[in-house]
Amino acid sequence: MRQIGTLPDANQAHLLADYLLTLRIQTRLDQQSGGWELWICDEDQVDRAREALAEFLRNPADPRYSAAQRTARSLRHDEDRQEEEYRQKQIALRRKMAEEPPPQSHWYTVLLVCVSVFVTLLTDFGQNKTTRLFTITDLPVEAGVRVPTLPEELAAGEVWRLVTPIFLHFGLFHLLFNMYWLALFGGPIELKRGPVRYLGLILLLAIPSNVAQLYLGRVFEVGLQAGLPINPLCGGMSGVVYGLFGYTWMKSRLQPDLGLTVGTDTVVILLVWFFLCLTGLLEIAGKVANMAHAVGLVVGILAGLVPISSRNRP
Repeated sequence: MRQIGTLPDANQAHLLADYLLTLRIQTRLDQQSGGWELWICDEDQVDRAREALAEFLRNPADPRYSAAQRTARSLRHDEDRQEEEYRQKQIALRRKMAEEPPPQSHWYTVLLVCVSVFVTLLTDFGQNKTTRLFTITDLPVEAGVRVPTLPEELAAGEVWRLVTPIFLHFGLFHLLFNMYWLALFGGPIELKRGPVRYLGLILLLAIPSNVAQLYLGRVFEVGLQAGLPINPLCGGMSGVVYGLFGYTWMKSRLQPDLGLTVGTDTVVILLVWFFLCLTGLLEIAGKVANMAHAVGLVVGILAGLVPISSRNRP
C-alpha cells in the first residue's frame, strides 16, 4: 500500500476514489489534519493511479467523475453482497462441521483381522481340538459322514457358528492372503458406509457363504449328485472377501460418488484366481472353499446393486 497524494476536500477525495474504483484500482482514504490522504492498495497500480490523480487535479469537474460515482456504488453493492454471501457460507460450513460426527475409522476391519489371527493361532491353523469350537458343526471328518439338515449345534442355539468359520485359517498363506484382501476392501467400505452397514454386510456375506460351503462344498468337485458334503471342516475369510470385492466392484460402477473404487487389474486378478481355484490346481496345500467364494461373490454383487442413498456419507 502506498500514498500517492492528499486532497483537501472530502467530496473530491471520494469522487476520485469512486473513479479509481471503476478502473479496478482499490483505494483507502484517511482523514488527516491537512486533508484526505489517498492510499493505493496494490503497488502494481500506483503509476496508473498517479496518472489518474494528475488528470483529476487538472479538471475535477469533468462529467466522467460524477458518472463514475453511480458505477462505483453498483460495484460496492456487488462487493458487499459477495462478501455477505461468503460470510454466510463460512457460518454454514462451521455449523455443518460442528454437527457432523467425526470421520469413521477402520478399527472394525482391524478387529476382524486381529480376531482371525487370534483364532488361527489358537487352533494351530485348524489342527487342534479347539478348531471345533468355531466350525458350524462338530461332526468328525470321516468318509461317508453326511451333515444333517440342521446340525445339532445350531438346533441347540449356537447360532454364532454360522459366522465363526470365517475366522478359521488352515495355513499361513491362507491367512495372509485373506487378511490382505480384507484390509484392501473392508477398510474403505467401513470408512465410506459406516460401521453399522459394514458389519451388517460382513454378516450378510459370512452366513450364506459358510452355509453354502457346508452343504454344497463338493459341488465343484463331483457335481450336484454328491448331495451333502462329507467334510464339515470348512472355514476362511475368502467368502467374505469375494463378497466385499463384488460389492465394491458394483458400487464403483453404479455409485462412483461413494468413493469406493477397484482397479481393472484387481478385478482381473480376483476373477482369474476364482476360476483357477475351480480347476483344483491350487489344492496342493489343502481344499479350496469354492462354494464360499461363489456365494460370497454373488451376494456381494447383489448387495452392491441395491441403490442405497449416499446423502449421509462422510
